[in-house]
Amino acid sequence: MGLGMIAGEVFHVALLLDRTEVKLREALRHAKAMWDKLALKGRVLVTLMISLGVGASVYGAYHALRASLSVLTVFSS
Repeated sequence: MGLGMIAGEVFHVALLLDRTEVKLREALRHAKAMWDKLALKGRVLVTLMISLGVGASVYGAYHALRASLSVLTVFSS
C-alpha cells in the first residue's frame, strides 16, 4: 500500500511497479500451471517444505532478535 502511495507521486516508481507486476504475474501463472500438474504427494511435499522453511526463518529471526535485545540490556545496565 505504501508503494502505491509513492507511485502516485513519483512516475519512475509507478513504471517500476508496472514492470514488476507483469513479470510477477507471468511467474505466478507458470507456478500455477506447475502446481496444477503436480500429484497430491508432490503438493503435500511442497507445502511441507515451504512450511518448514517459514518455521525455520521465524525461529532464526526470534533468536536473532532475542540475542540483539540481550546485548542492549547488558550495555544499558
